[in-house]
Amino acid sequence: MGPLVGCILVGVIIFIFLAIIQRIRTAKKSALARELTRSKLKTAASQDSVWDKQAVLEHTRDIFMRYQRDWSTYDLESMKQYMTPEYFNHAALMVTALRQASRQDLVNGPVIKSSVIEEVQDASDNAKDVVTVAFYASARDVLMDNRTDKELFVDTNDFEESW
Repeated sequence: MGPLVGCILVGVIIFIFLAIIQRIRTAKKSALARELTRSKLKTAASQDSVWDKQAVLEHTRDIFMRYQRDWSTYDLESMKQYMTPEYFNHAALMVTALRQASRQDLVNGPVIKSSVIEEVQDASDNAKDVVTVAFYASARDVLMDNRTDKELFVDTNDFEESW
């Protein structure tokens, strides 16, 4: 494979990645689904102290902010501590593609404007509990060319991500 084909392939991978991120950021959930989740959370909290709403939101906010920092610095070892093995493999692949293209995605100054618990799955074994939280946030997201130290793309739009 020649250098041009390799650059095109990496460009396609980055384009797909940015398209996926944009789709995730613009995803909307219905009011009915949120009401159902509130009910499930209330039921779970009444049976299990792990489901304290404020503690869950605080913990997920901490992870969200940690991920923004880890993504910007390619800190895969840190990511491994809080990601599922499947998602870690995905993130590691994306970091590898960016590194090979001499690119870096810097998430500067992330601010969580709000966070909402979207889904609750309370299992009898707390290790199998699942929660999904929507984050409404802002940041200055910059795709850098590390060879030229130039900004290739800048996004300052607010975004939504579900974790």
